[in-house]
This record gives sequence, C-alpha cells and structure tokens, in this order.
Amino acid sequence: PELAVCVASPSGVFRVAEEVGGPLVGFAYAAIGDLDRTPSNRQACFVYLAVAEIWRGRNVGRALYDAMLRALRERGVTYLYAWADDGVVRWLERRGFTRGKTCTWVDREI
Repeated sequence: PELAVCVASPSGVFRVAEEVGGPLVGFAYAAIGDLDRTPSNRQACFVYLAVAEIWRGRNVGRALYDAMLRALRERGVTYLYAWADDGVVRWLERRGFTRGKTCTWVDREI
C-alpha cells in the first residue's frame, strides 16, 4: 500500500526502469515537501531506490537517481536529503551527499 501511495502522489517524483516488454528492473522515489523546513516545496526526501539483484552493478541505480534528480530540479527542488544505512550512505556520498546527524532506530512491540 505505501508504494501505491507514492506512485499516485502528485507531491513526489517516481521513476522506473524496466526491460523492454519485460519486468520492472528498479525504481526511485522522492517526496517533495517538508513541513519542518521553509520553504517546504524546495525540499525533498529521497525515499526509495530499489534495483533487482540481477541488475545491480549495471548503473541502473545511477540512471534512476539521475532521472529523479532532473525531475526534482525541474519542479524547483533545491535540497535533497535521505535516511540511509551505512552501505547506502557510501553510495550517496559518491553523489555529493554529506553525513548529517546520526540517529539510531529504536522500536518495540506493544
């Protein structure tokens, strides 16, 4: 359900890669707007980048990221941020991101 909401959202950018006449290879999504920042419409959160395992290492992720970035710029976004684990952080750093505040995920059953 969450992915369907992302695809349908007018306040985000969703890009896909697929084989011609074949299955989905990967997708990228960024949500535009951040209520904690002003002006919020110039901010976007890089939420998803997923590439099928057999397609990894073939620049599919880079192409999806670049297409998403172009679309965000066309919509006036000037700042992009993401929550990411260490493996993804290194990939993002190679694309100009810098490490920000470090947070630790905590959860519990209720």
